[in-house]
Amino acid sequence: MREALPFVGHFVTRNRGTVGGSIAHADGAAELPLCLVALGGTVVVAGPAGRREIPAEEFFVTHFTTALTSGELVVETVWPLAATGE
Repeated sequence: MREALPFVGHFVTRNRGTVGGSIAHADGAAELPLCLVALGGTVVVAGPAGRREIPAEEFFVTHFTTALTSGELVVETVWPLAATGE
């Protein structure tokens, strides 16, 4: 993750964008969705039916398409901790 962040978009994107926004946008060329999937993270969403956790590999359906349903928002991303010594 640390190695990927310097490559996220350009200066304005890195300073005005949000992690949740990048995840919800689901751009196949974006670094944050790729990192979340590669690291085995989870996306927490909330909507009219309540909260649910979706594994990143299931959250991203295809380019710019996610498993979000009508009225749901990304409210949290869960990133696994690196193993000790990494």
